[in-house]
Amino acid sequence: MHFFPRPAFIPAAAAPCFVPGGFKGFGKGPPKGGFEEEDRSRDWYCPKCRERNFVKRTECFKCRSPKPKDGDLTAPPRPQPP
Repeated sequence: MHFFPRPAFIPAAAAPCFVPGGFKGFGKGPPKGGFEEEDRSRDWYCPKCRERNFVKRTECFKCRSPKPKDGDLTAPPRPQPP
């Protein structure tokens, strides 16, 4: 029986773990093809502060203005520089 020195502390969340087909954790990197983009097509823009909000929000996370009931929820035009 071999005893190896205990490695430095590794938080459980960062430690590799065994899953069917091999180990999951260190050195894997992102899946092939990169990261999948989230669908932001239904996000809405606050008419008051122009911040983008997730579709699930009922008020602006920045200025707390309520989400408009209906109408144009696209990005408002930016002011033109002088």
